[in-house]
Parts: sequence; structure tokens; C-alpha cells
Amino acid sequence: MFSGWHRVENWAASGGSEPFFADSMVSTLVGETGLPDGFAVITRDATEARRREETLRAEADTDPLTKLVNRRGFTSRADRLIKACEANGVSAVILMFDIDHFKSVNDRFGHDGGDIVLRAVADALFSGMRKLDVLGRLGGEEFAALLAGASLEAGLRAAEGLREAVAALTIAVAPDEICPVTISIGATLLVGSLTDALSRADPALFAAKEQGRNRVVANPPTALT
Repeated sequence: MFSGWHRVENWAASGGSEPFFADSMVSTLVGETGLPDGFAVITRDATEARRREETLRAEADTDPLTKLVNRRGFTSRADRLIKACEANGVSAVILMFDIDHFKSVNDRFGHDGGDIVLRAVADALFSGMRKLDVLGRLGGEEFAALLAGASLEAGLRAAEGLREAVAALTIAVAPDEICPVTISIGATLLVGSLTDALSRADPALFAAKEQGRNRVVANPPTALT
């Protein structure tokens, strides 16, 4: 007699075959004595369905222009990384980036030119990140990054390197048209939630713009309340 069915989903492998995603129903067989007498397992190969689901999820979390994660994807991945940092007792830094005078880029070169600039900046930022960091486009010309295991001082050094890398770009937005580009960056040590950290990095980013743009400004730990 079956005691009830339970669903189990996981990646599995059989012999030398490729791993497949197993969608299984499992039930305990109960003998005449009322004690467990074995198990019944019904398994189907749900690999294609799983991969379609993963593809759809990835598309929902990806900015189609820059191929970075979008705000939703950034929030999801950053929250997971924050939990890992907390579990391991390590610090982290939040950076917020804004392309300087981006409206004038669109005004001069049109939205196609603006898209070229966005992709070039995104590529430069991504190239300067470690694999364990999370970088995303929050919207418009604004980006954010979570640097795991970094002190504020290390985060500021990383931010300065990213600022220099973007400033060194040569972006051809049209034949014989080069668009110089810089970014402003606000930085803060992660304290509390991701939302809290972003709310502290944002005024630092604003200060960087107010102080002349193309610079990094920190919201230091001593200023946190």
C-alpha cells in the first residue's frame, strides 16, 4: 500500500549518460504490518522543460541592450550574495554608477548613439569586475555593483579603476564621430539590506555629480546611522 506521494526534482545522472533533470514522484510502500516495506519511484526526464524555464527566467532578469542583469536580476543576485557575505562574516561594498551628461549624448547622436555608449560602458564595467561580483543596469544610464568581501577602501580603489577604464574608452557612435564618456560613482559599505545600501550610495553618487562629475565619492562608515 502507498503512504502518499511526494514530488522530488533534481539533476541526476545515469551511468555514463549526460546529466538530466529528474522530475520524480516518490511514495513509501507500507507492508501488512504497517511498517515501511520499500519505496516506489516514478521518474520522468524533464530536462527540456527545465531548460526552457531557466531560459525564460534568465531573459526576465536580463537587460536586452547591455546583456547585464536588470534591476530585478541585480536585486535577486545581490540579495543571495549578501546572505553569503553575512554567513561568512565578510564585508561588501555597493557602487552606483551614472554616465555623465548622458542626455546630451542622446541629443547629439540620437538614441542609436546612446545605445552604443551604454553597451560600451557596460562592457567596460563588466570587464573590470571579478566573477563573484554582481553588476546590473538599474535603468536608463544608471548601473550598480555589489563587491563581495571588499572593505570600503578596496571598493574605492576598484571604483577608481572602473572610472579610469570608462574615461579611456574610444567610442565610435557614427562614422568619424567619437563620443568621449565619463562616469560618476557613489560608494558605500554594505550595512543592513540592499535597499538601505543603495539609499546611502545614491547621495554619494549625487555628490560626485555636484563636485564636477568623473569622480568617485564615498558615503563612509562613520556617516552611517
